[in-house]
Amino acid sequence: MIYRNKNIILRTIFIILIILIIANITLLILMFALDWEEDFIPSKTTHVWWFAYKEHIPAYTDYIWNSGILLSVLCLCFICFLILQSTFNRTGLPEIFFFIFFILSISFESLRPFLILINIYKFPVYIGVFISRIIYFFRFYGLFSLLFTSLYILEIKFHKYGILLIIIGLLSLTFAYTIPLDSSVLLTNHLYKIGNEISYSFISIAIQIISLVNFIVSYIRKRQKRILYIIIALFLTIIGRELLIFDPNVILNSISIIFLCCGLALLIKYIGKVHLWN
Repeated sequence: MIYRNKNIILRTIFIILIILIIANITLLILMFALDWEEDFIPSKTTHVWWFAYKEHIPAYTDYIWNSGILLSVLCLCFICFLILQSTFNRTGLPEIFFFIFFILSISFESLRPFLILINIYKFPVYIGVFISRIIYFFRFYGLFSLLFTSLYILEIKFHKYGILLIIIGLLSLTFAYTIPLDSSVLLTNHLYKIGNEISYSFISIAIQIISLVNFIVSYIRKRQKRILYIIIALFLTIIGRELLIFDPNVILNSISIIFLCCGLALLIKYIGKVHLWN
């Protein structure tokens, strides 16, 4: 029964990723085919770094480029999901199961370009706020999933996977719902400005640091060289994921997808082998 439920969850994730890919491809085609540039009113506030904003209006081509990057990241997440799903079916390692949700959380960054439609067609602001909260929900869900991945690598066992997923969901929903969003400021990264970014960033960075520390402790205990590769891979993945949240800058976006490609490639290569060594 447990494994059947896991299979249902994995099939659901597969369907979600397919829907996201189709939707994003359609949006990117429409951005090229339709003359939206004349109707589009670009945002002026750019999120250039943590807690750093400036007045800057990106060109419409920057938004197209950013949408293409997010679509590429989505396709990368889909490929990683397929590989991790196969590895999980073969090994049954719980850390792979929870890391799949971290991958899923990154893929939901691809919802951000759809806020362009709200800008162009003057949809109610609450729709954009709702989409923003969905994105933040999955960001937190991914962070907590990453934390549990590191706990399993550390060999701290939890057997009730379903209960853990529900707890993670409730925590993520609480954080996403209580984050104050300024609906009057739509940033150039397609998200509404967070009212208390310091608290959000502190929680986000703290969870990622704790996860990395857990991996480091696991390496110190086991002295397995490949865990060191996982630590490096995870660090690259986290940096790449964080770079996605800032300004739709061509250079920054390109660096983020390079980091993600390198990090995820290393992770999917080694994460399923941690408990298979002597």
